[in-house]
Amino acid sequence: MRQSEFVTHPNDIPIIGISYHNIPPREANLPLKCYHTLRITYVRQGRGVWRIGDSDFQIEQGDIFIFNNSEFRAIRTIFPPDHLQLTVIDFEPRLIWSDPTGISDSKELKLFFDRRISGFQNRIPADAPVSCQLRTILEEMEAELFAKLPEYQPMLIVKLMNMLILLNRHFSDSLDQSPEAPASHGQFTLISRIMQYIDDHLVEDISREHLADHFHIHPSTLSKLFSYWNGLGLNQYISRKKIYVAVQLLSQRDLSVLDIAIRCGFNNTANFYKAFKRVTGGVPSDYR
Repeated sequence: MRQSEFVTHPNDIPIIGISYHNIPPREANLPLKCYHTLRITYVRQGRGVWRIGDSDFQIEQGDIFIFNNSEFRAIRTIFPPDHLQLTVIDFEPRLIWSDPTGISDSKELKLFFDRRISGFQNRIPADAPVSCQLRTILEEMEAELFAKLPEYQPMLIVKLMNMLILLNRHFSDSLDQSPEAPASHGQFTLISRIMQYIDDHLVEDISREHLADHFHIHPSTLSKLFSYWNGLGLNQYISRKKIYVAVQLLSQRDLSVLDIAIRCGFNNTANFYKAFKRVTGGVPSDYR
C-alpha cells in the first residue's frame, strides 16, 4: 500500500511530498531504483535489509534513512511477522536553493550530495540523538498535512528546513566547512527558469541543445550548472521527473496507461514501460 500527499508549485508541479508505505514481509531480488528527488525516510515499524548501491544496511524501527537523487536502492528483505511501515519525505533541491525569502541555503544540502562525509552512510540509527528530533518534526509535518490549517504549505517547508539544519549540526564535525564561492543571483534565476520550462513542457521531447538555444547559453555550461545545483544530470532529471509525474497520475483510475504515457512525453507504451522499469524497478500496475 502506498498513499501520498503533495505540496505543489503554483503551476501544480509537486516539489515536496509525504508518502506512506506499508510493505508485507518478503525476500526478493528486486532491481535497484532511483528518483529525481532527495528523500528522508522514517521507519515507523518493521525490520529488514536495504540494498543501497553495493552495500546492505539493516533496517530497524525508528531508523532514519537519507538518500540523494543519484543513489540506487531497493528493500529486498522484510523480516516477518511485521509489515515495514515507512513515512517518506520527497523534495527537489530547488525547494531549498531557490527560496526567495533567503532563509534557505544550498549548503543545507551538503549532507545529501557530499558522500565524502566521514561517518555517514545513509542510515541514522534509531538511538542516535538526532533521530528523536527528526522523528518529532516528521510527525509535526504529518499533523500539518492532515489538518491543512491556513499557511500549512509554507509551514511544511519551514519544518523541512528545521530537519536539514539539525542534520547538518549533527554531522558538522564531518562536513567540509571551507567557504564556497557565492552563486550569483543570475545562476539561481537561470536554473529556476530552465526547471520551470521543463515542468511546463514535460510532454515534449526536451533536449539539452533545445534548452541551450532557448535560454541563450552554451550547452556544456547548461549541463555543468544544472548538475551542480540539482545533483544529477539534465537528461537523468527529465527522465526521472516524467516517471515521478506518471506515478502520481496512476492514482487516477479514469486515465489509461497510454493516456499517462502520452501526458508524460512518451509516444508509445513500450518506451514508457521501459523507462518506468528503469526508474522505479517495477511496472505501472504496481502503483495502481
